[in-house]
Amino acid sequence: MMNFQQLARTNTKLPVYMSSLCQLPSVTCAYGQNEKIAIFTANGVSLAPMRDLIRDECGVDTEQERYIIVGCENVDHFGDEVAKGLKVNTDLATPGIVKKALETQAANPEIRAFLFECTELPQFSDAVRAATGLPVYDSITMSDSFMSGVTDNKRFGLNDWQGEFDGKQADYKFGDNLTDEQKENIEYKDMGVQTATLSGDTYAQCHGTYVKSTDEVNGKPIWDRKSGGRFIYWFHDKWCVTGSQWREAIHNGTITTGGGFIRSADSGGEHWWKADWSNNGGAKASA
Repeated sequence: MMNFQQLARTNTKLPVYMSSLCQLPSVTCAYGQNEKIAIFTANGVSLAPMRDLIRDECGVDTEQERYIIVGCENVDHFGDEVAKGLKVNTDLATPGIVKKALETQAANPEIRAFLFECTELPQFSDAVRAATGLPVYDSITMSDSFMSGVTDNKRFGLNDWQGEFDGKQADYKFGDNLTDEQKENIEYKDMGVQTATLSGDTYAQCHGTYVKSTDEVNGKPIWDRKSGGRFIYWFHDKWCVTGSQWREAIHNGTITTGGGFIRSADSGGEHWWKADWSNNGGAKASA
């Protein structure tokens, strides 16, 4: 049917998928370069001359080593019936198709999926999935996939599925995941200091080092209330500015060479702070 792909799509505004091979690019994208895909066809000999057509229509070169073309023309109760246009007895043909799939898998352990090109093969897809443990893509999976693009999805839109799916969100207060000992060791814990990273409540990693002013008392910085800035702490090698809301922090220097800059913001505008790392990574900052 791939021979009619171009003709059909130029005569309709509807999406056209004349062959199961139309989904081969999507299947290929799902697996690594060294992983293989077995393409089952009713007759491997007749498919070989179509490789140029497949490349032109699907953008996939089936001559690549990652594609294994497997003909089923010699499978009992299947090959002759398809060639002669006779009805295929599913029960009689299934053992032969499954055997062919298992033999192909054993000879090529890199295979990660099967793609059934022939429209007579989907009736064996379930049996091959069960026997090999691998995905099987066929004309039915292709139709389901592409038809979903032009039909309403019952799981979305105006259906009230989201609330039932998510359920009630658990109440959470910042710091609930910390132990009592960790909470007691938090400096300024009564001021609601929060992290400005996706890592969450990692107070312990902040080392209790808060940069707050140009002065220090007993080795610890004190808050310069005239600045009106936000709380600042050191998270790994980056400066994070936090407080009632998240703020940006930029650290352009290193711990050893210094020169880092901190930006805080408040109702009075932005303030730039220069971090002084000369004191062994001390918490000294100047406006």
